[in-house]
Amino acid sequence: MKKLRSLFLKGLLAMLPLAITLYVLFWFITALDKFIGSIIVAITGISFPGIGLFFGIVLILLTGFFISNYAVVKLARGVEKLFEKLPFVSKIYTGVKQIINAFTLKDKQLFDEVMLIEYPRKNTFALGFVTGECGGEVQEKSYSYGSYSYNYSY
Repeated sequence: MKKLRSLFLKGLLAMLPLAITLYVLFWFITALDKFIGSIIVAITGISFPGIGLFFGIVLILLTGFFISNYAVVKLARGVEKLFEKLPFVSKIYTGVKQIINAFTLKDKQLFDEVMLIEYPRKNTFALGFVTGECGGEVQEKSYSYGSYSYNYSY
């Protein structure tokens, strides 16, 4: 029974990000379809099913275009700094931003630097890749990733 529960949880956790993404996209496109569709029907008297999908894609492309614009980038940074200074909003905003940054490669060069790690025991070394630097009291430490197989041959 424990194995069945474990398999169920693993499957659920694997499917959850996809399901949430699909749900949000479905909700976004449906809301756009209702909103834009009602405006178009009021103007032309003709219904266009799926117009929300078209306008959703256009809206996402326009957002990407405006975010790429230098002036908008400066404006976005100003809004970001404002959000980081607001008492309650700063906790939510910085938390969400850290989660998003953890899962994206923005401003990171993963596996750019190789390091030698003393692992799995003294005087035995394995290759690893630097994935980040520590700050504060442990500045001389680094985060690393190593693809370790526990099938060692001696």
